[in-house]
Formats: sequence, C-alpha cells, structure tokens
Amino acid sequence: MRWIISFLLVMLLAQPSGAETITFDFTADGIGPAFSSFQTRPFWTILADTTGLRVSKPADDGSSFAVPDTRTDAGLIGRFTFGGDFATALDFSWNLTSTPTFSAGDNSASLIITSVSDPSFAVAVSSVTLWNDTQRVDVNYSLPLAHLFAGTAFPTPLSGTLEISRAASVLTFSWDSNVLNTLAVPPELQDDVFLTIDAHQGQGWLHETFTGIDPREAMDVSFPRLSVTADRFTFPAPVPEPSTLLLLGVGLVGLAGAVRRRRGLRIFGK
Repeated sequence: MRWIISFLLVMLLAQPSGAETITFDFTADGIGPAFSSFQTRPFWTILADTTGLRVSKPADDGSSFAVPDTRTDAGLIGRFTFGGDFATALDFSWNLTSTPTFSAGDNSASLIITSVSDPSFAVAVSSVTLWNDTQRVDVNYSLPLAHLFAGTAFPTPLSGTLEISRAASVLTFSWDSNVLNTLAVPPELQDDVFLTIDAHQGQGWLHETFTGIDPREAMDVSFPRLSVTADRFTFPAPVPEPSTLLLLGVGLVGLAGAVRRRRGLRIFGK
C-alpha cells in the first residue's frame, strides 16, 4: 500500500509553501479507501487488475434508457480534496476500442475536477470514441461555465494521459503534455476541488443523427495511474455521495453539445 504511506507522509510533512505529490498506482495497489465507486446502472464492473482501475460494461439492449435519460456512467470519486496550485494526470488505455454503432453514440473516459463548495461547477478532459469513427480528446465544462469556455478536440490514439492543472488564475487542459486549451479560473473553482475518474456511454439525443434508443455495445477502459500534485490536501473530504454528485451536474452531457458546437459551445453530453 505504497500510496497510503505516501499520502500519510504528505499529510504529516506538507508545508504551506510547497506542493506535494500523491501517486495512485492502481495496477500495484488496487483502488484503496481514498475513493468511492459509483455506477448509474447496475451492469458496470469496477475493479483493479493488472491493467489498473478497470471500468467496463457488457452489451445491453437499451431497454433501461429513455429520452432524455440516454447516458450511463461509472468510476471513482476521490474522497480527498486539494487546493492551491495543482496538477492532475490520469493515464488511460482503451481495452475495447470498437466504434459505437448506435445512433449518435459515444464512449468516453474522463478526468473531472469539481468544486467542493458548488459541485455544479466542474471541468473535464476526456478521451472519446464517437459513432462517426472519430477518436479524440475533448475539453469540457459543466453548464454553469458554458459562457466562459469552448472546448478543443483533435484525433488521438487509444491510450495516453489526461491532464488538468491550475496555476494562479489559469486552468490548463492537456493530453500527453499537449496543451488543448486554457481557462481563466471562475470564482467557483478558485478554492478546494475534488476529482472523479469517469467512464460513460451514451447517445446524444439532441444530435441530428439520433434516431432513437438503440442497443449498445460493450465498453472497457483501464486507468493504470493517477498523480495529483497540490499545495494542500484534505482527507477525508466532505464531498457529495455519488448519487448526489450525478444529480448536481457531474453526470454531465457530451453529444448533446454537438448541437451547441455550431455556436462555439460544448457541454458534457448525454
């Protein structure tokens, strides 16, 4: 349990003037008590194996979905918070890489940073596979930030590192150290935050290619390692329970935003 020892050292030795780093190696140490798991439908599997944190689902017939509830999520929510300047890096690797064939469908693996004081404020960087054979990394935001930020996307491989950092008044979103976009930190994200490792599958029911609720293929993604560097850490953290978190807006939408992209905006998609 190396990460537990590392975390205790951070809590005992951290000084206000310097940042400390915690690395969670899911391949070697499992999930551990620093995280709570969640799933919005009961068919997900969340475990740790030799590939890291592994989040997967089987194929389903779509019968549990109805417009506008066309999305399902699963993953981990950090039970610790962090503040000041920070840098987060999440390794990901897709195990099942087939393009979703259901209309306006997407598979996504995300690193999400959420405000502790107002969990409706969140930002994310995601590896996304779409129904139209597009594989890319997206920068996203929750709806309260829509007027502040527009996302960036480009074709990407099926493994890499998702990164979000905050330095002074700027949030930076990167993939494998390639800066995707920056955002002036809004007041709601200037204080302590927590993170979510999220996998989701859904249909963009507002997108023009949506033809109705369809059966969905299986999905399988692994997260080998998470690293968090911050000026301060708090553990345990007063973060919302998973069900509350998703109701408050980090069950965010992805493909519904395709409609809004014409106006230069994106939201987390259904």
